[in-house]
Parts: sequence; C-alpha cells; structure tokens
Amino acid sequence: MYGLPEKQLSFLLRAGCDTLPTPMNLARCNIITSPVCTLCHCTQPTTNHILTGCSIASIALDQGRYTWRHDSVLQVLVRNFKKDLPPCYEIYADLPGHQASVSPPSTIPPHITSTLSRPDLVVVSTDSITLLELSVVTNTEHHRLAARNRKGDRYGSLLTDLQQAGCSVNLVTIEVGCLGHFMPQTVSKLSDVSPTVCHLPKNTIRCILQQAARVAISCSYRIFNSRASTTWDVVNLFTC
Repeated sequence: MYGLPEKQLSFLLRAGCDTLPTPMNLARCNIITSPVCTLCHCTQPTTNHILTGCSIASIALDQGRYTWRHDSVLQVLVRNFKKDLPPCYEIYADLPGHQASVSPPSTIPPHITSTLSRPDLVVVSTDSITLLELSVVTNTEHHRLAARNRKGDRYGSLLTDLQQAGCSVNLVTIEVGCLGHFMPQTVSKLSDVSPTVCHLPKNTIRCILQQAARVAISCSYRIFNSRASTTWDVVNLFTC
C-alpha cells in the first residue's frame, strides 16, 4: 500500500474493513431502502460483487472493466520481464503489439504448435517455453488458490501438445487479488523459473509483483467509482 495516492489508500483500507459505500452498506445504514446493483440488479452488491463478481459480467466484461484491470496488471509483468530478457529469448503476450500472431490472435508462435489457447505471457527459447498465466481475482486466499487450480486444468492439453512438439515446458500461474494481495508462493515459483528466463533475483521479482499489486488496487478503485455508471469509456491501460 506504500506509495498509493491518498484516495486510493483510503479506498483500500475501507475495503479491508467493509466500510465502502456499497449498496449493501448504504441499505444497512438506512441511507437507501433497497440494495441493488446498478448493472445486474443483484440484491447483494457487496464490495467483492462490484470488483469481481457482477453477474453481468456481461456488462462489466463486454465494456472491458475487468479485462482492463487484468491487462493493466499484465502490462506491468510484460514490461519488467521483457527488459531483462536475454537476447536468445522471445516474449509474447496477449496484449496489442505483443502477440505472436494477430489473425487468429495467438501468444504461441504458429511454428511451434497450432492452438486456440492464448496464455497471457509466453517466453520462448530454442528448446523451452514458459507460460505465465495471470488471474486478478477476489481478494481472498481461497479465490487465489481456486484460480491457480483452474488455470492449471485449463492448460493441461496445451502443455501436452507443446511437449509432443519437443519443447521443455513450464507453466507458472500468477494470482493477484483485486485489492493487491499475492501469495508468497508466487515469488518462489517465479524465482525458480527465473534463471532460465529473465535472470531476476527474488527481491526484484517481489518488487515487480508489488508494482503489479498497486496497479490492481488503482484499477479496482476506478472500477468501484464507476459502480453506478452503465457506461465505460476507459480505453488506455493503466500505467503507474
């Protein structure tokens, strides 16, 4: 939380003790009569609902609110890993200008294997490939662990295809809470793969994840402030 602007720090602290002006809290204090999510009309619009679980994720996702936050965090990882990448490696990401193929969009180079899967970040050398998959989820350990298991299951067949193509494969899942938490195991997992990818010490990896966490908080602050708006006009990714 260090270095956050004052209003974002206040948002973070109030989210942690559930005192934000959500419809649920406003109704509890008799400021409004009935708590309803403006977007999906859910009758229990908590902080977690607004930040990660609006069932219209059809409105929130189609407008790009959650995707915008995810991609803003992903941009932090891409920028930091790319600048320390050895010349013999190539890096691809599911962001404009960083994809291995645009049509169809892909982060796995077509000459390695043909797939519809698009891991968030892919590091390729002559004989190895590392997949890094990011999730920005509800800020609890349970949800971070669930996201890790879900991504591991999702890419099982892709890992098999890459191994059959003669590649040594690593899959690293990165889970960042929407309020900035990440698991210590994530630092260890990135540190284990670092010597063959980006040669970053553990302290540097922790700093990168802390920067990603601050971006997640800043984006969640913007999403929360837009909770009553049915329009979303944010185009550019957040940069810190």
